[in-house]
Amino acid sequence: NKLSNFTLYHAEKNEGMMLNGLTALKLCKGDYIAICEGDDYWTDDLKLEQQISLMLDNPNCTLTVHPCYFHKSETNKKSVGCYKGDDVLRFGSNDILKIPGQFAPTASYVIKRDVVDNLPPWYTKCPVGDFLIEMYSMKLGYGMYIPDIMCAYRIFSQKSWSDEMRKNDGLKMVSVGKSREEYIKHMEADSAFSQCDFTLVKSCILLSIAEGYLYCKNYKMFNKTITESYLAFHYSSKTQKWLYKLRDNPRLALLLLKFRKYICTLFKYK
Repeated sequence: NKLSNFTLYHAEKNEGMMLNGLTALKLCKGDYIAICEGDDYWTDDLKLEQQISLMLDNPNCTLTVHPCYFHKSETNKKSVGCYKGDDVLRFGSNDILKIPGQFAPTASYVIKRDVVDNLPPWYTKCPVGDFLIEMYSMKLGYGMYIPDIMCAYRIFSQKSWSDEMRKNDGLKMVSVGKSREEYIKHMEADSAFSQCDFTLVKSCILLSIAEGYLYCKNYKMFNKTITESYLAFHYSSKTQKWLYKLRDNPRLALLLLKFRKYICTLFKYK
């Protein structure tokens, strides 16, 4: 019976994305956990065999990842993302922190079960858990990258995280950004991350908050936050650069930001 390997967990009430996800991870009984959530999907029959074999050969490896296809649901077009070269690579915390966006797609994760037991108690209060899983995996060992593309991450799909964060909801962007700032403070206070440089990550978070303030037309806080982002780390993205240059002309900045959103929406269907 193929279904005998599946366990259905039915919560009595809506636990929210983070608590529900953590509950699912804690219900896993194996030594290794592979994650595939939402409408992402795996594309290689040998994916799990490759990743777990590599981890068995490297006992201190707590996380393996690989590139993905970015799959546009509306057009069925695919492009490659999170590609870091043709070789198997070993990486640590600071390698993750050097990437302004997500280091690896969630659907590529295979982690050791111990990582789940070592996630911080405030994990469920965070807006997303991908970054924390990556970083707390490094707390127990190191990660390894496999160059094969073995999963797909759907972008712009309805109700997905990427779709929700593109709806120009300024208040939500500020709220999510502030929450992310708090968990970075927790991590900086953790001695295990004392040698880590969070500067780029903090700059990117501030950029997101600045965009949120701009959509809310809170121009004073936009000016303050985009300046903080730029001073924290110059040129964390092209968006940061031109928003900083337009910090004293926020109405033009907002117009251009909305125009960029319009262009992204057009390409969503192309």
